Amino acid sequence: MPKNTLFFKCKTLILSCSLQLLKAVNKKKTDLCFYFLNAMLTLCGIFVNMANENIEIVHNLQYKISQLVERYGSVKSDNRLLKKQNDQLAAELEKSHREMANLQEKYNTLKFSKTMEASGGDVHFAKIRINQIVREIDKCIALLNK
Repeated sequence: MPKNTLFFKCKTLILSCSLQLLKAVNKKKTDLCFYFLNAMLTLCGIFVNMANENIEIVHNLQYKISQLVERYGSVKSDNRLLKKQNDQLAAELEKSHREMANLQEKYNTLKFSKTMEASGGDVHFAKIRINQIVREIDKCIALLNK
């Protein structure tokens, strides 16, 4: 323990007072004995207060650490729950995307088949659609030939 700390100074004062008390007792000086005894009691009180403060600090630290551990556990369980919910929502989203793509494909097929069933005024629209399809097929063949 460093010599400049309050603890070391108090310890030194108590030892000094003890020696002076013993000398005063030997010389039968009661006033001096009372003075040194009172000083020793005061210093002992300071030690007890220091010890109590340290114990209080330790208890306070233990309490804060236990609160921190409790909060960590709570946050960890919340995080686990949120990750689980995130995974479920991601799976639902993927399922919805697949379903949407499937429905879009069915819609396009239905739209194409309705175009082919053209009657009366829809014949012109059917011819335009068939020409578009033929052009798309020609582009695909051209790409395959490259």
